[in-house]
Amino acid sequence: MAVNCCLVILIYLRTSLCTEGTNTTENTNITLGDSNHTSNYRDEILNITELGVGPNVTAADLPASTDRTPEYVTGLPDLIKSTESPIPDSPPATAAPVPLPVSGVPPVPVTDDEDLLFATPEVPTDQNVDSVFGRFTKYFFGRSNVSSAPDVRSSPGYGYGDVIQTVNKEGQLEFFTFPASAGTAHCLDSNPAGFLKEQTSRCMRSFDLARDCTTLGTLGLGNYLNFSIRSGKIQEAKVIAVEVAAITLQSLEGTQMPVDPADSGSYFPVLLQSGDVCNNVVQQVKYTFVYNKAGEILNVMAAFLLGAVKNVMVPIQQEFQIMFLQVNSQTTGLKYSGNPGYVLGRPLVAGTRTANGIVQFVDPKGSLTTLQTSVDQDCLRGSSRRSPVLFGIDTVSGCTLKLSDGVNCSLVSEVILWAVKGQSFPDHVASFGNSLPQNPLDWVPIQNQTISSGAQACSIPLSYHLEVKWTKYGALLNPQAQIVSIMETIITNTSSLAFITSAGGLLSVTSSVSFVDVSASATPGFKVPPTIDAKLPFDFFFPFV
Repeated sequence: MAVNCCLVILIYLRTSLCTEGTNTTENTNITLGDSNHTSNYRDEILNITELGVGPNVTAADLPASTDRTPEYVTGLPDLIKSTESPIPDSPPATAAPVPLPVSGVPPVPVTDDEDLLFATPEVPTDQNVDSVFGRFTKYFFGRSNVSSAPDVRSSPGYGYGDVIQTVNKEGQLEFFTFPASAGTAHCLDSNPAGFLKEQTSRCMRSFDLARDCTTLGTLGLGNYLNFSIRSGKIQEAKVIAVEVAAITLQSLEGTQMPVDPADSGSYFPVLLQSGDVCNNVVQQVKYTFVYNKAGEILNVMAAFLLGAVKNVMVPIQQEFQIMFLQVNSQTTGLKYSGNPGYVLGRPLVAGTRTANGIVQFVDPKGSLTTLQTSVDQDCLRGSSRRSPVLFGIDTVSGCTLKLSDGVNCSLVSEVILWAVKGQSFPDHVASFGNSLPQNPLDWVPIQNQTISSGAQACSIPLSYHLEVKWTKYGALLNPQAQIVSIMETIITNTSSLAFITSAGGLLSVTSSVSFVDVSASATPGFKVPPTIDAKLPFDFFFPFV
């Protein structure tokens, strides 16, 4: 009887587990998601083959027991037909991308759809770079709003390195060019100059003197004045003409003479009758741009050195310089040398006192300068070869002057003083590096003394010396350099010219500058020890006393 019952049960199980899909050769994956299935049920499923059933089983053929129904059943589309979780024939439509918020934290990206993940990025171009930058820049460094950022392009003036715009005589827009050497020593006239980029260039100019003296534009002063400067980059910018600030004429021997810059139109290149000398040739041009805090150019000045050139001097060397001076509410185009005390290596601030205050020199040639030593050591070239007196740096220089018999003594004395002191010698020096001209009490007068022994019919300066005394002012941890006095000393000859000149009639002149620290040595200070002022009662030591 037990054997018959077992046979009936096996036949029933075989009949119930067989499916019409036994001919299929494709496999079906069955995933058991219920972790509470018993080990007997798992063994029963795994031993289906032992009962003679093929490996192809569908979800409908499994037992309908509620505690054994797997949670997830996956299979091939042609084998499993389920109405509860159908497999779509086509992917769903891609949702439109959500725009970024105006501010705040970026949204969490949605990763359900692989097409929102791999969307084609927007490539920045010249047309959309501003919009793309504005969409993403708000998340840089935690910034939630970029509307407060200043727009540099809306500034009416120039930015650092911007090419300066000019307008020619025909009204056409051009750029300010600065002659310089490029590759070779010869001048390249199409070199653009950047705003706030100070530079000095020297280059060689080759030409045929007889043919190009009056026709080559780069030799004449007018070539560097035939344009106007635009004050800024905007369309409403003002047009500023270049102002001639100074003109100096130089002879073949090197003697220089300043002339009135108002007559600049009359100093054009001229070929002398001899045919081998071209006069009024541009040898040096210095531009000075005055601008404000907004980068707008307010004024442009040019200083020229015009000289005579002979045939044997061609090619000539031309020098070009560009400087930028910023104005503020208190001073106009002034450069400081410290704040407040002088900084080592900065030029001394000098000026001339008038009834209205101190007139401070802007041009470095007009400030306190000293003779610059040259190869030829010619005193006649001393006015053009000068160096500013730098704070804390001692210098020694000199020059020679050839004297002939019967020379005018007063003329020689004037030439030497002009060489060692400069054309325009100031009479005051700023005590601090940032002393303002409207405060005359902050300026120190330049004292002078002349040392000579014996009475000589001809008194010629042989030595010129500047002694600058300074002290350390302020706190011991951060002292500031302050000039307290300055003295110029001139030593004249003590004998006749015949004894002070060499065999060839050469007279030697020396020039020097020294800085003396007169600061008092710092001494440590200590507080006064406290005094004991105690009053004891009369019987304090009773009964001992």
